[in-house]
Amino acid sequence: MCKLVILLVAAVVITVTHAHPHPDPPCPSMHVLRECTCTSPYNGYPNIVCDGHDMSSSEAFSVMAALPRGITYSHIELHGFYDMEEVPEHVFNGLHFEHGSLKIDDSHHHGVAPVLHEHSFEEMYHLEELTLSYLKLTALPMSIGFTIIDQIVRFSLKGNDITWPHMDDDTCYPHNAIVEFNMAENNLEYIDQRALCGMTNLKVLDLSSAAVFYLQPGTFAYAENLETLELAGNGLVSLQQGVFAGLHHVEHLDFTGNRLTWIVPGAFDDTEGIRTVDMPNQHLYYIAEDAFRGLTDIEEIDLSGNHLTTLARNVFDDNLFDHHHHHYHHHNHHDDHVHIDLTGRWRCS
Repeated sequence: MCKLVILLVAAVVITVTHAHPHPDPPCPSMHVLRECTCTSPYNGYPNIVCDGHDMSSSEAFSVMAALPRGITYSHIELHGFYDMEEVPEHVFNGLHFEHGSLKIDDSHHHGVAPVLHEHSFEEMYHLEELTLSYLKLTALPMSIGFTIIDQIVRFSLKGNDITWPHMDDDTCYPHNAIVEFNMAENNLEYIDQRALCGMTNLKVLDLSSAAVFYLQPGTFAYAENLETLELAGNGLVSLQQGVFAGLHHVEHLDFTGNRLTWIVPGAFDDTEGIRTVDMPNQHLYYIAEDAFRGLTDIEEIDLSGNHLTTLARNVFDDNLFDHHHHHYHHHNHHDDHVHIDLTGRWRCS
Protein backbone atom coordinates (compact mmCIF):
# COMPACT_ATOMS: atom_id res chain seq x y z
CA MET A 1 0.00 0.00 0.00
CA CYS A 2 2.79 2.40 0.91
CA LYS A 3 4.56 1.62 -2.38
CA LEU A 4 1.34 2.37 -4.29
CA VAL A 5 0.97 5.78 -2.56
CA ILE A 6 4.60 6.64 -3.28
CA LEU A 7 4.19 5.74 -6.95
CA LEU A 8 1.01 7.82 -7.21
CA VAL A 9 2.73 10.84 -5.61
CA ALA A 10 5.69 10.45 -7.97
CA ALA A 11 3.36 10.31 -10.95
CA VAL A 12 1.57 13.49 -9.85
CA VAL A 13 4.91 15.30 -9.37
CA ILE A 14 6.09 14.24 -12.85
CA THR A 15 2.77 15.34 -14.41
CA VAL A 16 2.85 18.75 -12.70
CA THR A 17 6.49 19.23 -13.64
CA HIS A 18 5.75 18.63 -17.31
CA ALA A 19 2.63 20.80 -17.23
CA HIS A 20 4.42 23.70 -15.52
CA PRO A 21 8.10 23.85 -16.54
CA HIS A 22 10.49 25.95 -14.51
CA PRO A 23 9.46 29.59 -15.08
CA ASP A 24 12.99 31.00 -15.09
CA PRO A 25 14.77 30.47 -18.43
CA PRO A 26 18.49 29.93 -17.89
CA CYS A 27 21.03 32.69 -18.50
CA PRO A 28 23.52 32.04 -21.29
CA SER A 29 26.75 30.38 -20.20
CA MET A 30 29.64 32.47 -18.91
CA HIS A 31 31.57 31.35 -21.99
CA VAL A 32 29.06 33.30 -24.08
CA LEU A 33 28.55 36.22 -21.67
CA ARG A 34 32.25 36.87 -20.99
CA GLU A 35 32.31 40.04 -18.85
CA CYS A 36 28.61 40.82 -19.31
CA THR A 37 26.24 40.04 -16.45
CA CYS A 38 22.93 38.21 -16.52
CA THR A 39 20.13 38.38 -13.97
CA SER A 40 16.51 37.27 -13.98
CA PRO A 41 14.19 40.19 -13.18
CA TYR A 42 10.64 40.02 -11.90
CA ASN A 43 9.23 38.42 -15.06
CA GLY A 44 11.86 35.66 -15.02
CA TYR A 45 13.41 36.40 -18.41
CA PRO A 46 17.17 37.08 -18.63
CA ASN A 47 18.41 40.63 -18.24
CA ILE A 48 21.81 41.18 -19.94
CA VAL A 49 24.09 44.14 -19.11
CA CYS A 50 27.47 44.84 -20.76
CA ASP A 51 29.55 47.58 -19.09
CA GLY A 52 32.19 49.45 -21.09
CA HIS A 53 34.39 49.69 -18.02
CA ASP A 54 34.82 45.92 -18.10
CA MET A 55 35.16 45.21 -21.81
CA SER A 56 35.52 46.78 -25.25
CA SER A 57 32.53 47.51 -27.46
CA SER A 58 33.70 44.93 -30.00
CA GLU A 59 33.69 42.29 -27.25
CA ALA A 60 30.21 43.38 -26.20
CA PHE A 61 28.86 43.12 -29.74
CA SER A 62 30.50 39.70 -30.05
CA VAL A 63 28.44 38.68 -27.02
CA MET A 64 25.31 40.06 -28.70
CA ALA A 65 26.00 37.99 -31.82
CA ALA A 66 26.64 34.87 -29.74
CA LEU A 67 23.58 35.12 -27.48
CA PRO A 68 21.35 32.04 -27.90
CA ARG A 69 18.39 32.86 -30.13
CA GLY A 70 16.25 30.19 -28.50
CA ILE A 71 16.02 32.20 -25.27
CA THR A 72 13.52 35.00 -24.67
CA TYR A 73 15.08 38.10 -23.10
CA SER A 74 13.66 40.87 -20.94
CA HIS A 75 16.25 43.65 -21.22
CA ILE A 76 19.62 44.13 -22.92
CA GLU A 77 21.81 47.10 -22.07
CA LEU A 78 25.20 48.28 -23.35
CA HIS A 79 26.60 51.34 -21.61
CA GLY A 80 29.76 53.23 -20.71
CA PHE A 81 31.86 52.43 -23.79
CA TYR A 82 34.73 54.69 -24.82
CA ASP A 83 35.54 52.92 -28.08
CA MET A 84 32.15 52.41 -29.76
CA GLU A 85 32.72 53.44 -33.36
CA GLU A 86 29.64 51.69 -34.76
CA VAL A 87 26.70 49.46 -34.03
CA PRO A 88 27.47 46.56 -36.41
CA GLU A 89 24.89 45.32 -38.87
CA HIS A 90 22.81 42.22 -38.03
CA VAL A 91 24.33 41.94 -34.55
CA PHE A 92 20.90 41.76 -32.87
CA ASN A 93 19.17 39.72 -35.58
CA GLY A 94 16.92 36.94 -34.31
CA LEU A 95 16.74 38.06 -30.66
CA HIS A 96 13.39 37.41 -28.98
CA PHE A 97 12.01 39.60 -26.18
CA GLU A 98 9.08 39.47 -23.79
CA HIS A 99 7.79 43.08 -23.74
CA GLY A 100 11.51 43.78 -23.88
CA SER A 101 13.89 46.69 -24.18
CA LEU A 102 17.25 47.37 -25.80
CA LYS A 103 19.34 50.22 -24.42
CA ILE A 104 22.62 51.63 -25.75
CA ASP A 105 23.85 54.71 -23.94
CA ASP A 106 26.77 56.69 -22.58
CA SER A 107 29.29 56.17 -25.36
CA HIS A 108 32.38 58.43 -25.18
CA HIS A 109 34.24 57.65 -28.36
CA HIS A 110 36.31 60.85 -28.63
CA GLY A 111 33.15 62.93 -28.84
CA VAL A 112 32.04 61.15 -32.03
CA ALA A 113 28.71 59.37 -32.38
CA PRO A 114 28.80 55.68 -33.31
CA VAL A 115 27.74 54.87 -36.87
CA LEU A 116 24.27 53.33 -37.07
CA HIS A 117 23.96 51.17 -40.16
CA GLU A 118 20.84 50.41 -42.14
CA HIS A 119 20.69 46.90 -40.69
CA SER A 120 21.95 47.60 -37.16
CA PHE A 121 18.52 47.12 -35.59
CA GLU A 122 16.63 44.55 -37.59
CA GLU A 123 14.81 41.26 -37.09
CA MET A 124 14.22 41.56 -33.34
CA TYR A 125 10.97 40.11 -32.08
CA HIS A 126 8.59 41.71 -29.56
CA LEU A 127 10.98 44.56 -28.78
CA GLU A 128 8.85 47.31 -27.24
CA GLU A 129 11.45 49.83 -26.07
CA LEU A 130 14.56 51.17 -27.83
CA THR A 131 16.88 53.66 -26.10
CA LEU A 132 19.82 55.33 -27.86
CA SER A 133 20.79 57.95 -25.33
CA TYR A 134 23.89 60.07 -24.70
CA LEU A 135 25.56 58.80 -27.87
CA LYS A 136 26.32 62.24 -29.35
CA LEU A 137 23.98 61.61 -32.28
CA THR A 138 23.49 64.76 -34.33
CA ALA A 139 20.55 63.67 -36.48
CA LEU A 140 17.46 61.54 -36.17
CA PRO A 141 18.53 57.94 -36.88
CA MET A 142 16.53 57.28 -40.03
CA SER A 143 18.28 53.90 -40.35
CA ILE A 144 16.12 52.22 -37.70
CA GLY A 145 14.93 49.04 -39.42
CA PHE A 146 11.38 48.96 -40.71
CA THR A 147 11.07 45.46 -39.24
CA ILE A 148 11.05 46.86 -35.68
CA ILE A 149 9.91 50.49 -35.99
CA ASP A 150 6.30 49.34 -36.31
CA GLN A 151 6.48 47.44 -32.99
CA ILE A 152 8.42 49.85 -30.75
CA VAL A 153 6.12 51.69 -28.35
CA ARG A 154 8.79 53.57 -26.37
CA PHE A 155 11.63 55.28 -28.22
CA SER A 156 14.22 57.42 -26.41
CA LEU A 157 16.92 59.58 -27.98
CA LYS A 158 17.53 61.54 -24.79
CA GLY A 159 20.83 63.31 -24.22
CA ASN A 160 22.15 63.53 -27.78
CA ASP A 161 22.97 66.57 -29.94
CA ILE A 162 20.16 66.12 -32.44
CA THR A 163 18.94 69.10 -34.45
CA TRP A 164 15.50 68.62 -35.97
CA PRO A 165 15.71 68.53 -39.77
CA HIS A 166 13.60 70.66 -42.08
CA MET A 167 10.87 68.56 -43.64
CA ASP A 168 9.26 69.13 -47.02
CA ASP A 169 5.51 69.66 -47.30
CA ASP A 170 5.01 66.14 -48.61
CA THR A 171 7.37 64.49 -46.11
CA CYS A 172 5.91 62.28 -43.41
CA TYR A 173 7.45 59.56 -41.26
CA PRO A 174 6.12 56.06 -41.86
CA HIS A 175 3.18 55.20 -39.66
CA ASN A 176 4.48 53.65 -36.43
CA ALA A 177 3.36 52.34 -33.06
CA ILE A 178 5.36 54.75 -30.88
CA VAL A 179 3.44 55.79 -27.75
CA GLU A 180 6.28 57.47 -25.81
CA PHE A 181 8.94 59.54 -27.59
CA ASN A 182 11.76 61.08 -25.55
CA MET A 183 13.81 63.86 -27.19
CA ALA A 184 14.89 65.61 -23.98
CA GLU A 185 18.36 67.16 -23.62
CA ASN A 186 19.04 67.56 -27.33
CA ASN A 187 19.81 70.55 -29.54
CA LEU A 188 16.55 70.70 -31.50
CA GLU A 189 16.40 74.51 -31.97
CA TYR A 190 12.91 74.33 -33.46
CA ILE A 191 10.21 71.75 -34.12
CA ASP A 192 9.19 71.40 -37.74
CA GLN A 193 5.49 71.70 -38.48
CA ARG A 194 5.43 68.13 -39.80
CA ALA A 195 7.74 66.68 -37.17
CA LEU A 196 5.06 64.45 -35.65
CA CYS A 197 3.39 63.43 -38.89
CA GLY A 198 2.81 59.68 -38.77
CA MET A 199 2.81 59.46 -34.97
CA THR A 200 -0.91 59.01 -34.52
CA ASN A 201 -0.42 56.68 -31.50
CA LEU A 202 1.81 59.11 -29.62
CA LYS A 203 0.68 59.85 -26.05
CA VAL A 204 3.86 61.08 -24.29
CA LEU A 205 6.32 63.53 -25.86
CA ASP A 206 9.29 64.77 -23.82
CA LEU A 207 10.96 67.89 -25.24
CA SER A 208 12.33 69.17 -21.94
CA SER A 209 15.73 70.90 -21.94
CA ALA A 210 16.04 70.26 -25.69
CA ALA A 211 17.10 73.79 -26.71
CA VAL A 212 13.78 74.43 -28.45
CA PHE A 213 13.60 78.11 -29.43
CA TYR A 214 10.58 78.06 -31.72
CA LEU A 215 7.46 75.99 -32.22
CA GLN A 216 5.68 76.02 -35.57
CA PRO A 217 1.91 76.65 -35.44
CA GLY A 218 0.02 73.38 -35.87
CA THR A 219 2.96 71.19 -34.88
CA PHE A 220 0.91 69.07 -32.49
CA ALA A 221 -2.13 68.70 -34.74
CA TYR A 222 -0.67 65.45 -36.08
CA ALA A 223 -0.42 63.91 -32.60
CA GLU A 224 -4.13 63.82 -32.01
CA ASN A 225 -3.86 61.37 -29.08
CA LEU A 226 -1.09 63.21 -27.21
CA GLU A 227 -1.69 63.29 -23.44
CA THR A 228 1.63 64.48 -21.97
CA LEU A 229 3.83 67.23 -23.44
CA GLU A 230 7.02 68.27 -21.61
CA LEU A 231 8.42 71.70 -22.59
CA ALA A 232 10.26 72.88 -19.47
CA GLY A 233 13.86 74.05 -19.66
CA ASN A 234 13.88 75.31 -23.25
CA GLY A 235 14.49 78.75 -24.81
CA LEU A 236 11.00 79.62 -26.02
CA VAL A 237 10.57 83.39 -26.36
CA SER A 238 7.12 83.60 -27.93
CA LEU A 239 4.04 81.46 -28.53
CA GLN A 240 2.44 81.96 -31.94
CA GLN A 241 -1.24 81.74 -32.83
CA GLY A 242 -2.43 78.14 -33.15
CA VAL A 243 0.86 76.69 -31.90
CA PHE A 244 -0.93 74.21 -29.62
CA ALA A 245 -3.96 73.55 -31.82
CA GLY A 246 -5.11 69.96 -31.56
CA LEU A 247 -4.07 69.31 -27.95
CA HIS A 248 -7.43 67.90 -26.94
CA HIS A 249 -6.10 65.47 -24.32
CA VAL A 250 -3.10 67.29 -22.80
CA GLU A 251 -4.05 68.65 -19.37
CA HIS A 252 -0.82 70.33 -18.22
CA LEU A 253 1.70 72.61 -19.93
CA ASP A 254 4.87 73.59 -18.06
CA PHE A 255 7.01 76.43 -19.43
CA THR A 256 9.32 76.62 -16.41
CA GLY A 257 12.87 77.50 -17.45
CA ASN A 258 11.91 79.19 -20.74
CA ARG A 259 12.20 82.91 -21.61
CA LEU A 260 8.71 83.83 -22.76
CA THR A 261 8.23 87.52 -23.50
CA TRP A 262 5.20 87.44 -25.77
CA ILE A 263 2.05 85.33 -26.13
CA VAL A 264 0.21 85.96 -29.37
CA PRO A 265 -3.61 86.01 -29.11
CA GLY A 266 -4.95 82.60 -30.05
CA ALA A 267 -1.86 80.63 -29.01
CA PHE A 268 -4.12 78.29 -27.04
CA ASP A 269 -6.97 78.01 -29.53
CA ASP A 270 -8.32 74.47 -29.99
CA THR A 271 -6.88 73.22 -26.68
CA GLU A 272 -9.95 72.51 -24.60
CA GLY A 273 -8.23 69.76 -22.62
CA ILE A 274 -5.65 71.96 -20.84
CA ARG A 275 -6.32 72.34 -17.10
CA THR A 276 -3.08 73.85 -15.75
CA VAL A 277 -0.43 76.14 -17.26
CA ASP A 278 2.84 76.99 -15.48
CA MET A 279 4.67 80.14 -16.66
CA PRO A 280 6.63 81.24 -13.58
CA ASN A 281 9.73 83.46 -13.77
CA GLN A 282 9.49 84.26 -17.48
CA HIS A 283 10.19 87.63 -19.12
CA LEU A 284 6.55 88.65 -19.42
CA TYR A 285 6.05 92.40 -19.06
CA TYR A 286 2.66 92.46 -20.76
CA ILE A 287 0.03 89.92 -21.73
CA ALA A 288 -2.16 90.92 -24.64
CA GLU A 289 -5.92 90.56 -24.81
CA ASP A 290 -7.04 87.08 -25.91
CA ALA A 291 -3.60 85.64 -25.10
CA PHE A 292 -5.26 82.80 -23.17
CA ARG A 293 -8.27 82.55 -25.42
CA GLY A 294 -9.16 78.90 -25.92
CA LEU A 295 -8.34 77.78 -22.37
CA THR A 296 -12.01 77.17 -21.67
CA ASP A 297 -11.39 74.51 -18.99
CA ILE A 298 -8.39 76.10 -17.29
CA GLU A 299 -8.21 75.45 -13.54
CA GLU A 300 -4.82 76.87 -12.54
CA ILE A 301 -2.33 79.20 -14.19
CA ASP A 302 0.97 80.26 -12.62
CA LEU A 303 2.24 83.68 -13.75
CA SER A 304 4.31 84.34 -10.64
CA GLY A 305 7.75 85.90 -10.76
CA ASN A 306 7.22 87.75 -14.04
CA HIS A 307 7.48 91.48 -14.68
CA LEU A 308 3.75 92.09 -14.91
CA THR A 309 2.31 95.23 -13.34
CA THR A 310 -1.11 95.15 -15.03
CA LEU A 311 -3.32 92.57 -16.69
CA ALA A 312 -5.57 93.30 -19.65
CA ARG A 313 -9.30 92.91 -19.07
CA ASN A 314 -9.91 90.34 -21.79
CA VAL A 315 -6.87 88.08 -21.42
CA PHE A 316 -9.07 85.00 -21.05
CA ASP A 317 -11.90 83.68 -23.15
CA ASP A 318 -15.05 85.79 -22.87
CA ASN A 319 -17.09 82.75 -21.86
CA LEU A 320 -14.47 81.20 -19.59
CA PHE A 321 -16.21 81.58 -16.28
CA ASP A 322 -19.68 80.63 -17.54
CA HIS A 323 -18.24 77.60 -19.32
CA HIS A 324 -16.06 76.72 -16.33
CA HIS A 325 -18.99 76.92 -13.93
CA HIS A 326 -21.11 74.70 -16.20
CA HIS A 327 -18.23 72.25 -16.58
CA TYR A 328 -17.84 71.81 -12.84
CA HIS A 329 -21.53 71.81 -12.09
CA HIS A 330 -22.02 69.10 -14.68
CA HIS A 331 -19.32 66.95 -13.06
CA ASN A 332 -20.45 67.70 -9.48
CA HIS A 333 -17.15 69.31 -8.44
CA HIS A 334 -17.13 71.76 -5.56
CA ASP A 335 -14.55 74.26 -6.81
CA ASP A 336 -15.66 76.23 -9.87
CA HIS A 337 -12.95 78.89 -9.56
CA VAL A 338 -9.92 79.55 -11.74
CA HIS A 339 -6.78 79.87 -9.61
CA ILE A 340 -4.25 82.40 -10.95
CA ASP A 341 -0.91 83.01 -9.23
CA LEU A 342 0.09 86.61 -9.97
CA THR A 343 2.76 86.97 -7.30
CA GLY A 344 5.01 89.85 -8.34
CA ARG A 345 5.10 93.62 -8.66
CA TRP A 346 1.64 95.02 -9.22
CA ARG A 347 0.13 98.47 -9.50
CA CYS A 348 -3.18 98.16 -7.71
CA SER A 349 -4.32 101.77 -8.08
